[in-house]
Amino acid sequence: MAKPIGRSWLLNLATGVVSCWQANLNTQIIVNILEAEKMTTGLHDEVLVELTRQINELINAAAERAPEGKTLAALVTPHGLFYVWDVEVDDELTDEIKATGIHAGSDPEEIRRALKYKLRA
Repeated sequence: MAKPIGRSWLLNLATGVVSCWQANLNTQIIVNILEAEKMTTGLHDEVLVELTRQINELINAAAERAPEGKTLAALVTPHGLFYVWDVEVDDELTDEIKATGIHAGSDPEEIRRALKYKLRA
């Protein structure tokens, strides 16, 4: 069996804790944005280089204030990325674990309600 290449997430509805683990489905991202080696006109120009620098500066400042035992992460949802403090677990996503909460494969509206994020107008 191939080693998982991504990370997945689960929001436990009873505890409110988001857990993540290595998985083949990449729906949880450690949040630094990649910086370009070289600016490319029309693809990654000065505006995007500066935007990336500013976003990473904010992300790093927030990550330094993480609660004990938690990591800043972005969950991939049907509506976009959503930042959370999460904890890592080693378990694979089983039907028993799925039954305890909301995960990336849940109904999009259930995900939105559970994570309590706003949709863009």
